Amino acid sequence: MDNREKKILYHINVTFGRDRDYEFRLHESDTAGVERDEAQRWFDEQYVSLGCEPINPMGKVLLSDKLLSVARAVGAEAFSKDTDWFRSFARYAAVLVGKPNVTINVQDNSVGF
Repeated sequence: MDNREKKILYHINVTFGRDRDYEFRLHESDTAGVERDEAQRWFDEQYVSLGCEPINPMGKVLLSDKLLSVARAVGAEAFSKDTDWFRSFARYAAVLVGKPNVTINVQDNSVGF
């Protein structure tokens, strides 16, 4: 069975504004064996290595803050091509959030599930 025949479990959409929407569709095989702790570690590592700063003035970093901060730090270019990094971002975001549809709107500073 090829990917066209497999059921899509997750839609991860990252948008940086007008005409800069990037969607990744994930099938069951894309997230098989990925644990939530692994996804959390990946985002934690990206957040630190990219030098992201807490959005919340209290210093608490929420899940949505990490998704937005990491996306913002790498910029739209990282999402414009089908790269290993984009696939990792989508896979780990799907597992971490656990919802079928995730929209990360960098321009509006919002995350929707």
